[in-house]
Amino acid sequence: MSSETMKTMAAGEAPPWPDTRGAHETREETARAARKTLTKAVLTAFFGFAIDVFDLFLPLIILMPASIYFRPPQLVSPVLDSFIFAVALLGRPAGALCFGYLADRLGRKRTATLTMSGLGACVLLTGLLPGYQSVGMLSLVGLLGLRLLTGFFAGGQYTGAVTLAMETCPLDKRGFYGGLIGSASNLSYIVMSIFGLVLFHLMPPVGLDSAYVQWGWRIPFFVGALLAFGFHRYVTREVEESQRWLEARNANAEDRHTFARLFSGMQIGKLLQGFVLMNGVWLVYLVPGAIMPTMLRGMVHLGPAQTTAIMLVATLTTFFGYLLGGLVSDRIGRRTAFVVHAILAGTAGSFLLYLLARLSADQFGTALLVATAAFFPAGLVWGSGPHAYLNERFHTGNRSSGYGIAFSFAIVLPSFYGIYQHWLNAWFSPHDTPAVLFVIANLVVIASALAGPETFRSNNLDR
Repeated sequence: MSSETMKTMAAGEAPPWPDTRGAHETREETARAARKTLTKAVLTAFFGFAIDVFDLFLPLIILMPASIYFRPPQLVSPVLDSFIFAVALLGRPAGALCFGYLADRLGRKRTATLTMSGLGACVLLTGLLPGYQSVGMLSLVGLLGLRLLTGFFAGGQYTGAVTLAMETCPLDKRGFYGGLIGSASNLSYIVMSIFGLVLFHLMPPVGLDSAYVQWGWRIPFFVGALLAFGFHRYVTREVEESQRWLEARNANAEDRHTFARLFSGMQIGKLLQGFVLMNGVWLVYLVPGAIMPTMLRGMVHLGPAQTTAIMLVATLTTFFGYLLGGLVSDRIGRRTAFVVHAILAGTAGSFLLYLLARLSADQFGTALLVATAAFFPAGLVWGSGPHAYLNERFHTGNRSSGYGIAFSFAIVLPSFYGIYQHWLNAWFSPHDTPAVLFVIANLVVIASALAGPETFRSNNLDR
């Protein structure tokens, strides 16, 4: 201790120790800024995902009762309903390919705003379409064209917003935030279903001249467009660009992983493995999500209101499956979580689907419990980290492209689940095919997960 310090202490004054308060406050401010940036990035992906699913299911829930507005009387309605939904799915791979490339070249944030503004415009224009009675077949052509464009922009939305969130997340919480982002689809489906039920109650769709068929169906489309434009404004003003992408952009050209390299050497192996994995993951979701309502109506013989109630409860419960699956993947790893949860879903979940098909209409309470328990493992599989895992598989220079292609292209084959059920009917009872298809879907997840490496804690998002 110096003589000056001793004199100061003897005089009753505080010693002149270095003031570290400024450094401590700076660290706290930096931590707060990082948390704020993370929150905004995750909210961007969450609400972007929710808006996308909201717009995706508009034809199934909202347009289906009003399809007579767009079609000639002789066109069978179920055929039109399925085609309107399918055409949006066909646009998604093209959107993922195009906007994935742009997200790697122009940035995650710019791509997220571009795709959401395009999505909002398509949904708004759909809500303004005239009917068949006014413009003939141009009404149907316009509807199909706008649904195709909606799918195109929706497929690109993932490549910017989700990748931005994953690149911003801390290493040990990427799985949880990925599960949270994925759970937005469940909440969006619930909101859409309730929205539809309220509209059907207020203005029953009972014919071409009914208020719902003439203009009521437009309300959810206008709401969807407002949400998309509001999302665009929020991202533009509040969200920061991914620092990892900015660092990669400033790197030397030879250190960057270009779009072309994604289809060569080891990169295409990563792409194919992720593609096969997501085929299984999508089918795991579609079996309970799309086939279960048909089972409840056609096998259990429940009414529309009972079926809707069960699906709402099951979907809400599965929301927590997403979160739990993500948390588990942050503890035991993405690949291990996929395998463990797919084994659980493929055994217990399939057995519960087998039981569900054998219940009767007077067993509503049992059907509710069995359906909810069967759906929950699908949430665990989805929460195991497809968003985190796929983003961790690719380098920064082609991460959006790789993630977008593997994620969006994989939805095409599982969407033909009805055909696969028909094929399985040659070997199994129609009451058994949902359970069998669920087993197959989970086997695909297990095999493809084991075929790839563990990405957890590899920190390859820094590359």
